[in-house]
Amino acid sequence: ILALSELSFDLSVYDIFGMLAVGGTIVMPESRMAKDPESWHKLVMEHNISIWNTVPALMEMYAEYVANISESNNICIRLALLS
Repeated sequence: ILALSELSFDLSVYDIFGMLAVGGTIVMPESRMAKDPESWHKLVMEHNISIWNTVPALMEMYAEYVANISESNNICIRLALLS
């Protein structure tokens, strides 16, 4: 999972404990990359991120970014949780 939620936000509970409970991997971007869809995409591709758990606005930012690049067919996200 790509952990984009602030640790003080309730979504981060699933990002951390949900993934650890099932032996998943948590990828946390550097703080300067927290609102950068290009950086997110690099992490998604590099780490084969398969679960996305964010507020809808962040997924919208990422979807708009991905719609404008050529390698969008290789994205491995299989589940998006938006809340």
